Amino acid sequence: MPSNHDRNPHERDKPPRKGPAGIDNAQLRPDAPPRGAVVRGKAAPPPKVTEPPLAQNAPVDLPKGVRREIDRVASDAKDAHRFHQHLTCALTALDQRDGRTAIPHLRYLKARLPRTGLLREALGVALYLEEHYDQALSELGAYRRLTGKPDHNHLVADALRATGHNCDRIPALIVEMENHNHQHDLDEGHPDDRVPDAAIYEGRIVWASWLADTGDIGAGRAVLAPLLNTTNDNDHDDSPDEHHLRAWYVAADLAQRDNDPNTARQLLQHITDNAHNFYDTNQRLTNLT
Repeated sequence: MPSNHDRNPHERDKPPRKGPAGIDNAQLRPDAPPRGAVVRGKAAPPPKVTEPPLAQNAPVDLPKGVRREIDRVASDAKDAHRFHQHLTCALTALDQRDGRTAIPHLRYLKARLPRTGLLREALGVALYLEEHYDQALSELGAYRRLTGKPDHNHLVADALRATGHNCDRIPALIVEMENHNHQHDLDEGHPDDRVPDAAIYEGRIVWASWLADTGDIGAGRAVLAPLLNTTNDNDHDDSPDEHHLRAWYVAADLAQRDNDPNTARQLLQHITDNAHNFYDTNQRLTNLT
C-alpha cells in the first residue's frame, strides 16, 4: 500500500492546495479509544457490515507474514481465504491510490477482525486518500494503539491540519517519527521498522505549512531548512524522489512569501534541473527571473 500517500505532482497542473499538504472534523481526540453508542449502560454492538462482492476465484497476493496474521485470528481456513481475497482487492486498489474501492473491503474486514493492526492501517490510509479526515484519524489512532508504530504520524498531522483541530500536536508527531528513526539506527534495528524518509519529509512539509498558515512563515522555513541540505547531496541530485522535490517546492514558496526571491529562484531552478513540469515550477521561475 502507499506509505505516504502524497500527491503525484505529474497528475496536477497547479500548486498544492492550501488545505492538507499531503493528500487526504475530528469529533474525538485521535488517540481516544473507539466508543460505541451506550444503551442501558452497555455498549451497543457494532452495526453489521455487508460483505462487498468479490469476483469469482478472486486472487490472493499477500506477503506470507500478512497471510499468517490473518490466519491467526480467522475462525477457520475458509474464512481466512476469503479475508485474504478481500485484503488483496483492497491493497491493489490502494496501490492505485483508489481509496473509494478499498474502503468497503476494509470496513468488512475491520468488522470481522477489529484488532488487526494492518487492517486498521489500510483503512486509515484509504479514508485519508478520500479526504474523510475525521474517520482517518480514528483508524490511524487505532493502528497506533495496536502496533505502537509512529510511521503514519505524517498522515495524522496532515489530517489534523485539514480539520483545524488539535494542530498543536503536529510538531510532536513529526519529532516522534524522527526520534524513532534515531533510536532505531542506534539500536541497529530491522530496516522494516524504520519510518521511511518520505514520511519524514512529508511530515516536515505539513509542519512547515501549518506554521505558515498561522502567519509564521519564518518558522515554517526553519522547519524545512534541515531538508534543504540535501540539495548538495549527489545521491539526491542524481535521482531526487518526489518528496525531495516537494520539500524544495514548498521551501521555494515560503521563501517567495517571505520576500526572499533569490532563495526561491535557486530552489525552483534546482527542481527544474531535476524534473519536468513539476507543479507550476516553470511558470513561477519565469516570473522570478
